[in-house]
Amino acid sequence: IPGLLNNAESWVLNKKETDEIEIAEIQALKNLFQLPLKTPNAAVLFTFGTLYTKQRIDQKQLLYLHRLLQRPATHWTTKTLTILETKGIGWAKNIKNLLSTYNLPLVFSEIKTIPTAIWHRRVKMAIEKKHIERLNEECHKIIKGNKMAKSKTASIIPLINEQT
Repeated sequence: IPGLLNNAESWVLNKKETDEIEIAEIQALKNLFQLPLKTPNAAVLFTFGTLYTKQRIDQKQLLYLHRLLQRPATHWTTKTLTILETKGIGWAKNIKNLLSTYNLPLVFSEIKTIPTAIWHRRVKMAIEKKHIERLNEECHKIIKGNKMAKSKTASIIPLINEQT
């Protein structure tokens, strides 16, 4: 599983690719622990205390952004990031979307001034918040416009929402 995310810091994935990589990782976890294939994904992730693959990739990318921003302005990666940001394309566009999704600062010069330990903590907290939201979403279904707990995961909903 760790090899699955090798060099994920530089990836720009579309929805289909993200879904495929998440399915592969969940199936690997289920196979590794000999769980039935019908075991709810949210229950597996909650029980093992692991993040969704997409969020782990997002976390790696956001931490890598900070590392890139700490490099000298003359470094080729910094120059490349500046060009991508100016044109609003590629990895820089993806990172801007991530920053917005996780309610983190959008201005690279502002991010650069944040100490590494604080940036790591902020990113981790934002990722965990979205992770809990996503677990909750997967434990519920919408029936006739009403949000209902799924029967297989209803027992973990209170545990997910605990502030521990």
